[in-house]
Amino acid sequence: MQYPRWLPWLVLAACHAAVPAASGPPATATDPTLVALLARVDELLAAQPADGVLLYQRASLMIPLGANPTDVLPFLARLDAAGWDIPLARTDFEPLAGDARYREIEARIAARAPQVRRSAVAFRVPGPDLIPEGIAVDPTTGTFYLSSLRKRTIVAIDPAGVARRFIPERYGGILGVTGLKVDSARGVLWAASHASRSIEGRDPGRDVDGVFAFALADGSVRRRAVFPAREQHLANDLAIAGDGTAYLTDSASGGVYRVPVDRDELELVIPAGTFAYPNGIALAGDARLYVADAFGIAVVALDTRAVTRMTAPPGVALGGIDGMVLQGDRIFAVQNSIGQSRIVAISIDGDRATGVTVLENAPDALELPTTTCLWQSALYTIANSQLGAFGPDGLRPGLTLADPRILRTPL
Repeated sequence: MQYPRWLPWLVLAACHAAVPAASGPPATATDPTLVALLARVDELLAAQPADGVLLYQRASLMIPLGANPTDVLPFLARLDAAGWDIPLARTDFEPLAGDARYREIEARIAARAPQVRRSAVAFRVPGPDLIPEGIAVDPTTGTFYLSSLRKRTIVAIDPAGVARRFIPERYGGILGVTGLKVDSARGVLWAASHASRSIEGRDPGRDVDGVFAFALADGSVRRRAVFPAREQHLANDLAIAGDGTAYLTDSASGGVYRVPVDRDELELVIPAGTFAYPNGIALAGDARLYVADAFGIAVVALDTRAVTRMTAPPGVALGGIDGMVLQGDRIFAVQNSIGQSRIVAISIDGDRATGVTVLENAPDALELPTTTCLWQSALYTIANSQLGAFGPDGLRPGLTLADPRILRTPL
């Protein structure tokens, strides 16, 4: 790619064309959204000049904005000086690959990174063109559910590893399926529905983002809530409260919504613009929401709706998180957009992160991973989402697709 992997989601969301990398051409240097995003990064960097996440994003953003590649080097040098230990993604800095100074920085950063390979493929799901984005597990049966962004369906995988269609394609009007969460207490699977440009049978004039709840027993539609027509949203990930309330990140608007237990409506919880591409979301009891965005993690007090940015010691990078799972005082997260993809465990104390442990970062194991779920003391992660494979005109030239792999990482 000629642009950073995190950029298509964030930029296109802000442009109200919020879709994955498959959805359109790279942004140009005159793109006002990129200019605004760069200004926002610079504003944050002025207050946090050694923040590695911001430095990485600043550097990777400059190339699609048309900067001379050598002008990127000072920011990478600052990243290196800050002790950054997540290997650079070569695809983010491809124009610099032949520069000796870049290679020296790249090598120093890579040398700091722990090399962790502790995962194995749990199962493969037939269907190279599924383009999975969300994964969930029913703790009562051990059945896994895998969303399909491309095929507008959900696949169920039983404990023996046998896969079947949980719902027919486009059932109930569902669009590209992103986040999934099981509410076993009520016997439903919640699914976020997004009008991605990569979906089959796209109808730009009628497709509206929203959420569905399907009965675990037979896949029938139990609940459905959608955004108003002609509004721009990106229904991304979900968290389910103890009373059955479903919380949803809206990556296009930068807000958080909920579906209350007593009516099928999407209610605004956290206003638009609060977050920069909110993605993963998790609940601590019914009191706090943890929301991941491009720059880090925020904690939302649900009684007051106050938003606090999570702090972290130097060297603990909280940005670039896609899916995440909260268990006790740890957040398990997939980081896929601030360098080489990795799975991490973040130790937390309220609104503070106290440390991070890398659970997996082998490049051949993680090819643009997205989301993860927890089952019997192990994480199960979509290891090769292939989100960039399809665009409005079909499969991108020169690509060979593979069946989705689900990686098991013991804890």
